[in-house]
Amino acid sequence: MNKAVKEHIFPLFLARENEVVTIRELKGGQHFKEKCIKQGIIPGQKLQILNSSGHGPCVVLINNTRLMVGRGMLNRINVTID
Repeated sequence: MNKAVKEHIFPLFLARENEVVTIRELKGGQHFKEKCIKQGIIPGQKLQILNSSGHGPCVVLINNTRLMVGRGMLNRINVTID
């Protein structure tokens, strides 16, 4: 029997305000992944949702830097809750 607990992975746009999540996967082409990496959005990195109104861009805190991330990108960044 496998003792490891399977993590629940979901798109970043479903995370709630003030939640701290860990980036697990970037779903997209090479250009998308490069854009994310340049902004510090890389698998294994933790980030906090600062403002998410449900529409429009979301403000996240990553490495003590605030970033606005559009809904299209939020849908392609998979995370887990810490």
